[in-house]
Amino acid sequence: MRRAAPLTVPAASFGIKEVRQARTSGDMERLEAKLNTLLQNLDANQAALQAKGHPIADTQALRTLYTDLTQDTTLQDLHQTSQQSATADNINTLNHLYALMQEVMADGKSLYARTDKVKARTNYTVRQLLKRVRTEREEKL
Repeated sequence: MRRAAPLTVPAASFGIKEVRQARTSGDMERLEAKLNTLLQNLDANQAALQAKGHPIADTQALRTLYTDLTQDTTLQDLHQTSQQSATADNINTLNHLYALMQEVMADGKSLYARTDKVKARTNYTVRQLLKRVRTEREEKL
């Protein structure tokens, strides 16, 4: 590359160093951007580079790597989005469950408010419901 002329970009600014740094750091988004820049520079200077012995197969290998990387990045983004959606759905479900639990606890407290004040105060709390769930779960195991 140093011997190829005329280049549209100085050899030092071609992008190879930046691609290596991004790869070494493990920053795949930055690597994707730097590979794109390198490929643009390779395409713009293809004739000069081929005249000095740069094989087209090397550029094509980088292009394939770039395509695979962009597909993997897109797939990762889709997984993160679906995970965020699942988390939001779970939160809505748990909020609904908690609202139902609040109703059950209020009803239980109302039923035993006059007849068994200790039971009304202790058995119909979130702590007590969680204790019952954990006990039943341990018995099933």
